[in-house]
Amino acid sequence: MARDGIDRRAVARYAKNLQKEFAKHPIRIPVETENRGGWTSPTFGGSTTVHHGPVFHGDVNGAQLAWGNTRVNQAQTNTQQIAEGFEELALAVASTLEGLSASGLAEEEQRDVEESARALLRETTESEPNRGALRRGLATIKGFLFPIAHGVSDGTAAGAKEWAQEAIRRLSEAPIPS
Repeated sequence: MARDGIDRRAVARYAKNLQKEFAKHPIRIPVETENRGGWTSPTFGGSTTVHHGPVFHGDVNGAQLAWGNTRVNQAQTNTQQIAEGFEELALAVASTLEGLSASGLAEEEQRDVEESARALLRETTESEPNRGALRRGLATIKGFLFPIAHGVSDGTAAGAKEWAQEAIRRLSEAPIPS
């Protein structure tokens, strides 16, 4: 029995038995719709179809779905080619993103840095990256990290000062090819 007093195995057994009974004796409910204007569906002839599962209307490329599972582990990897010469910059930004959660930044500021970093990474995948956008993105990220690196920001996590200094160094040394 779980800490909350719910016997999950008993609930699962009950649900399984209940489902078996529903499978033996399906419930049928007549559905009537009000037909204003005399229109009937050419596809369904005015009847209503009830689906007991997912129904998709339109493109679902890249979607991940799980139906009727007790445990699901899904992963999706989207890879994009970094423009030639921008690899070091992309690595510096990616490593900054990885360590960002331990930086001690306020939640709102952390979201802003993540947004700037992701925009910067998207720009490095363009065939002709916009160098001005890259410089502005780097300046924004470094601007958020500067107070941490210099101990000005209160409430930063232990080791955050050194991490921020290293992140700023890597971001500053990463070349933006001309």
